[in-house]
Formats: sequence, structure tokens, C-alpha cells
Amino acid sequence: MTKLEIIYRHFCTNYRLTIDSRKVVPGSIYLALKGERFDGNQFAQQALESGASLVVVDNDKYNIEDERVMLVEDSLKTLQSLATHHRKSLNIPVIALTGSNGKTTTKELLKEALSTKYRVLATAGNFNNHIGVPLTLLSATTKHEVMLVEMGANHVGEIQELCRIALPDVGLITNIGKSHLEGFGGYKGVIKGKSEMYHFLKSTGGTIVYNQDDPLLSELVNKYFPSIVYSPSRDFELIDSYPKLSFKFNGKKFTTGLVGAYNLNNIATAISVGALMQCEMPEMIDVICEYTPSNNRSQTITKNEVHFILDAYNANPTSMELAIREFGASALTNKVMVLGDMLELGTDTANEHDKIIQQCMGLSDIDFVFVGPRFKDFEKKYLELSFVASVNELKEFITQRSRESYCFVKGSRALKLENILDFMD
Repeated sequence: MTKLEIIYRHFCTNYRLTIDSRKVVPGSIYLALKGERFDGNQFAQQALESGASLVVVDNDKYNIEDERVMLVEDSLKTLQSLATHHRKSLNIPVIALTGSNGKTTTKELLKEALSTKYRVLATAGNFNNHIGVPLTLLSATTKHEVMLVEMGANHVGEIQELCRIALPDVGLITNIGKSHLEGFGGYKGVIKGKSEMYHFLKSTGGTIVYNQDDPLLSELVNKYFPSIVYSPSRDFELIDSYPKLSFKFNGKKFTTGLVGAYNLNNIATAISVGALMQCEMPEMIDVICEYTPSNNRSQTITKNEVHFILDAYNANPTSMELAIREFGASALTNKVMVLGDMLELGTDTANEHDKIIQQCMGLSDIDFVFVGPRFKDFEKKYLELSFVASVNELKEFITQRSRESYCFVKGSRALKLENILDFMD
């Protein structure tokens, strides 16, 4: 029996594995990972004392003389191989998704849709990288009927590696935009990196689900079969984007808990995949419309009669430009936009931030304030606009908003723009 088989035998006793020694419970596996700032191997003894049935280490220094300790060459690779082995053993459909924008919202909507028929295991939080994806796969049990795996990346080659771990049967890309330009080496690198999802599915005969309204995705699919094609512009009629997204579908009007016309694409994607999995349309539409976003993604919160639209989990030039355009075109009155720095843009940083400011210059019915050092670099160039270095300087600006104002808040996660709500208490 190989070491991997021994680990998996232990795992199958209760499906409990952790990489955090503080979360070890009796009978669980502790797998020690090491990073730039920590070495989980140091906590092998602590894991044993907490009742771990097996402790996996990859540093001989911590290879304690205990039958419950196993030394492997590379703990991370062991974790990934174990996840793939588990995925194969369960033998249930795996649906994978990636994209520059909207992948988490799409994942949540698709989880709701699929749950009308199946017991679904979906990526929790932002567990979408080389560690998170294996942990997601390993959280599935024999009770689950479908796995829904979100895949994130900021370098070429990452999606390919995640696909090799998860072995998806069905895959989709929400869109390809200007995200993580620094890591990908520019927009062409983003296209190359994200399209690895399609390349993997083509090599394995998997099914691609794609939006034919997106010319880039259509070009990358290149008439591949099997593929499922959908068209939001053909199948949905947009009624309103704000304060709530509403649309017509099959002649009926629906109102959602989401904001922004861009979420119509996410809804269409979820419905298309659900239909592929033979879920009933009426049930899918109902649960999707009942979905309430959280975690600063298209989340709406009202405080002191100011209506906040929080989209502050992440930001890149593509999503920022779209948000400004749609919010600017809305029929809302007393509109405010708090826009924060966009990160990981590398040499494109200054140019992309300048483009966003120029886009805002043409919208006289919105009161703008730009937050963060990257935007603030343009303070002297655009004297008529408001710039602050951090969210802490926004109190006066926000508390002076008139009642029934609509405040759209968008920026990269590191700025913690959601803290703007604290000023309203």
C-alpha cells in the first residue's frame, strides 16, 4: 500500500482533514504545509496531542517517532494528489468555473440552481487556489451528488494545474478582462491563462458552457463540441438595473436581490449550467431571484437613509469601467461613487487608473471620491475631483450625503472600503 493510499484510508474514516493545527479534532488528519512565513511542520506534536489520527509532515526534523506520523516528500503535492484521488473515488460530476469578473457570484447562483435537484458541494469563500481547490474537493462526502469548484489565478499555468487536480467534467469562463495584469504579464497573458480551462476540457472531452454574446469566448471555444451555448441578450429582456436588477424571461417579469445589468450574464450562466444538469427552470428562477448577495459583492445596505451598494471585494479596470457605466446610466438620483485603488496592475497601474478618472469626468450627475495612493497620484491633474489616501478620510464626505442618496462603493479588497459603513453608526 502506497503512502497516498494509507493517508486516504485514514481520511475515509470520517472525511476530516485540516492544514490548521488549531482545528485538529480527535480522529482527523493534520497535513503540515509550509509557506514563506510559516512552517506547519512545527506543529506536528501539537496535532498529535489534539488527537490527530495521522500527521503528515515533509520535514524530517519533525518526523516524530510515532506510528501516527508519516513523512512525505512534499506535503502540498500530497494534498493535491489526495484531492484528485478522492475526486476519482466519489465519481460524481465536477463543474469548474473561472473568469476575471463575476465568478464568485456565478458560483453562488449556480449553487442555488443546482440545489433544487442535487446535494451540492461548492467552493466556500475564496478557497479557489492551489490549496483551496484541493481542500474543497476533500470536503465532499458520499452524500454529495455534484461538486462546484471555483478556480482563481493570477499567473499563466495556474488554471491548467487546478484542472489537473479537480478533473472537471463541465467548465465555464464567466469573462476575460483586465485582472491581475501584473502576474499574467498583460492582457494577452490573462487570455492565455483563463483559456487554460477550455484547453483542458478539449483535451479530456469535457463540456464547455459559454456565452455566445462574448466574441472572445466564442473565438476561444472555436466550435468545439460538446458545448452548451447561451445568449443573455436573446433570452433575457433587461427591465431595470437599480435599485434592484429586474428582467423578463419567457414572457414573465422577475426581480432579484442583485444590482447591475452585468449580473444578468451571471444569472444566464447559472441557468444554462442548471439546464444542462436537468434542473427544472421554474425552480431555478425562483431560488436565483431569492438569492441575497453578501461579502461585499453587489451587496445592498441602507444606513441613515443612504443606500449603499457594496461591490468592494475586488476591482480591476474591466469591472470598474462597467460599474461606472451602468451606475451612471441608471435613473437613480443623488448618486455617489466611492472608487478605490485597483491592485496587481504592474506597469499598467498609472494608465488604467487615469482611464477610470477620465471616464468619470463625463458623468456630471455623480459625486465622485477616489480612495487610495494610486488614485491620489492624480490629485494635482484633476483639481476639480476629490481624492483621499484611505477610507479613514471619508467620514466627512459620507456623513454629509443627503437622505435617499445612492452610494456605489467599489475598490480592491486591501482598501477595506466596506468600513465606510462604520461612519453611519
